[in-house]
Amino acid sequence: MSYFKDFPVIQYRFGDDDQPPVYYQNLSSYSDLIDQVADGIIDYQYYTILDGDRPDTLSYKLYGTTDFYWTFFLLNEELRESGWPLPVMRAYQYVEESYPNWVFSVEGVTSVPEAEANILATTLLDGTVVDISPSTGMLTATVVSKNLDLGQIVLQPNELFSKDSADTDMLNATTIRYIGSDGKTYDTDALITKTQQYNAVHHYKNTSGDIVDIDPYDLSSISGLLPVTYSDRMIGKNDGLRKIKVFRKSLVSTIVKDFHSSFKE
Repeated sequence: MSYFKDFPVIQYRFGDDDQPPVYYQNLSSYSDLIDQVADGIIDYQYYTILDGDRPDTLSYKLYGTTDFYWTFFLLNEELRESGWPLPVMRAYQYVEESYPNWVFSVEGVTSVPEAEANILATTLLDGTVVDISPSTGMLTATVVSKNLDLGQIVLQPNELFSKDSADTDMLNATTIRYIGSDGKTYDTDALITKTQQYNAVHHYKNTSGDIVDIDPYDLSSISGLLPVTYSDRMIGKNDGLRKIKVFRKSLVSTIVKDFHSSFKE
C-alpha cells in the first residue's frame, strides 16, 4: 500500500521474549505535514462523496491514479474516525440492523405520580422477561434497557417467534406484565407509543438545534421541540461524512511526495 511504503522500519518482538525480533514498519509513525497543509485553504477544495464512490475510484476520478486514496483519510479526521460513508440504501439497512428492537413508552413512566413511576424504574430491571398483552401466541420480550428520561423501555421480542408475528403483536400490544425484582407481579399502565427502535426518539432538539432535556412526567414539555430518531441520527451522521476536503489536482503529487519524504528525514 503506497501510504505505508516509506514508514520507518523498527525491530518488534511478537509473542514471548525468547522469540527473535522481526523488522516491522512502524505504523504509529505520523507526519504533521497533513495538519500543516490542512490549514491552508489554497491546498484543498471540497468534494461530496457520491453513492458508488470508493476511496480508490475517487482517487482515480480526481487524480488519474488509485494511489492517492489514503489522502482522503489523512485530510479528513471524521473519515479516519468513522470510515467511508455508506451508500444511501445500505445506510438505512445498517440502521435497522443496528437497532432491531422495539421501544415502548409506558404511561406508568410518563403521566403517573413520580413515586409510582419510581416503582417501575426500580422493579423493571434490564434482563427482565415480560409478557406482551394481547398476543396471538403468548409473546414474551426481554428488557434490553430503559431510558426513563424519555419514558422509554427497549424490548427484544422472543426469538422463537417469527419476526413478522412478533412485530404484529408488539404493534398491537396494550400493556406488559412482569414479575418485579421484589417478586410481585406488575401490569404497566397503558402503552402510549410502540415503535421499532430505529424509528424511536433518540433525543429532542430546540429550534436552535441544541439537544434539550424533557420532563417525562409532563408530555407538554416536548411542545415545540424537534424529535430526532435513531434513524435520523445515524443517517445524518453518514450524510455528514460525504462532504470532504480533497487536495487540488495541481498540488497533490507534490504534497504526497513531501509527505513520504518527511519519513525519511
